[in-house]
Amino acid sequence: METREQMREIIENLLASESVGLLTHVNPDWDCLGSCLALRTALRDRGVSCDIITDEPLSENMLCFGTQVSVYGGGELKYGCLCAVDCGEGSRLGRRARAFANHGKRLCIDHHHGGGPEGFAHLCYVDPDAPATGEIIYDMLKAADIPLTTEIAQWLYCAVSADTGSFKYASTTGHTLRIAAEIMDMGVNTAWLCEQLYDRKTFRQLKLQGEAINTVELHCGGKIATAYVTDEMYKKYGANNHDTEALASLPREIDSVVMSAFLSHRGPDEIRVNFRSKEDYDVRRAAVALGGGGHTRAAGCTLKFGDMDRALRTVVAEMEKVLKGES
Repeated sequence: METREQMREIIENLLASESVGLLTHVNPDWDCLGSCLALRTALRDRGVSCDIITDEPLSENMLCFGTQVSVYGGGELKYGCLCAVDCGEGSRLGRRARAFANHGKRLCIDHHHGGGPEGFAHLCYVDPDAPATGEIIYDMLKAADIPLTTEIAQWLYCAVSADTGSFKYASTTGHTLRIAAEIMDMGVNTAWLCEQLYDRKTFRQLKLQGEAINTVELHCGGKIATAYVTDEMYKKYGANNHDTEALASLPREIDSVVMSAFLSHRGPDEIRVNFRSKEDYDVRRAAVALGGGGHTRAAGCTLKFGDMDRALRTVVAEMEKVLKGES
């Protein structure tokens, strides 16, 4: 079990480095990016040179605060220390995986089951019970007696709010809400932050959502639902996979559904699958069976073929196993 001493060890290593590269997972969400932004701010405030390094440019949705990151250009990452944030395995680092694996000082901060396997990093802090990596960053800063500034607090709120579904998921704890309350008491305009994060869509995103709704199908007596977006739909509206980020939970909203999957093309030979569930149905089992991972109620995988009908059959079969309690 990770301890407060391990938290301090991670932050002390970061503070002792002349330069730090923070690595997001591929296609970062706001828990990942918000955690990186909070950590970068804290380190820069203490004189540590720090960059956030992504695998590709951020989507429009991630640029609503004028966010600045460095996009990986290949080759060696010349920092005193590298830290994978909200990411505990090489496959989630994309093109940066080799550069991370070959670096002499590797750290990892994550909250996913199976994160930080032996050899992935020299020092890991992985807590699968934490509802968000942003909560771990908050606790880490507190353990190191680093006070929250308004900017750090803003990024932490984005992180924790995002991975708890605006504090509505079962993973939300009293500690999570106390973090949010402290941030609100500091005067951070959380209502404005939520508006930027959740209440903004482009016209093409709204049209794409309509296309996805028309694909919804029920399985297993209405307990499982699927929906999808194809390459043809992207082309129809000049959209891309980033425009589906808010759609992952869409089929789960149906009242009878306890498990859902949202599928989206990633080019002609890949399909991304986002699993969601209610109650105690462990969709991570379905994701792991298909080469992915995640959390009990939110998980994902990537299928290495482009046939959507085949993908739907494959995904529903795995969810049926979970529904029946099969291993």
